[in-house]
Amino acid sequence: RTRTRGVVSALLVYPLLALVPVMFLLLRGGGLSCADLGWKRRSLPSGLTVLVLAWLALGPVFSAIVPPEAGFDGLLMERHVELGISALLTNLFGSALAEETIFRALLVPQLFLLGSRWLERRHALLSAVLVSCSWFTLSHVPRALSGEVDSEPFVYLSWVFLFGLGLAAVFLATRNLFVCVVLHALWNTQQFLYVPFREDLEVAWWLVCYAVIFVWAGVPAVLVRFRRTALAPRAPAGRDGSP
Repeated sequence: RTRTRGVVSALLVYPLLALVPVMFLLLRGGGLSCADLGWKRRSLPSGLTVLVLAWLALGPVFSAIVPPEAGFDGLLMERHVELGISALLTNLFGSALAEETIFRALLVPQLFLLGSRWLERRHALLSAVLVSCSWFTLSHVPRALSGEVDSEPFVYLSWVFLFGLGLAAVFLATRNLFVCVVLHALWNTQQFLYVPFREDLEVAWWLVCYAVIFVWAGVPAVLVRFRRTALAPRAPAGRDGSP
């Protein structure tokens, strides 16, 4: 970390050490490809775009939510550039990448395929999301019991479950692992830098997630419906002028 001026953190190593053997077993023994795990080259530009836009959007949204008397001036990131970059890289290439690859890109589709053998598609999908979010929550139990978090373990784990549901919704809407990685990394990074404003940060982060889901899934659906209605051929009017 000293050689990189604090930009590269040693914490980056541990998630990668956990992810590499899992990837090896899945690719070699499980017969899966990188695409099956969400690692698609064509998804990278979209992920990078969301990274830039979401990072820029979080600042104004956050500033609008935090009351003036709280003392937030919006310059915290500028004062700790190296700290912010280090936290972001640690998540983009570490914990966020590892967790989203396993709990969203791997488990949700695989559990859905498994559940589709006995359940209807919508029930299988719902079951896959709930089970993957449950495992995601269980992976955070050691941290909840370690005393590192301010809230009670049950409250913290409940929030983790909702956090997983939000990322699962983003994954289903975008089918893009890297968008989920970006949003996960942004949450961890912003939370680390803006600790006194955590509750307001939660609101800002969820608003950005809703915006991503709406833009990715809602806007195309609206455009398709508009083209079907506005551009559909109309029946010729009758002689009396009636349709």
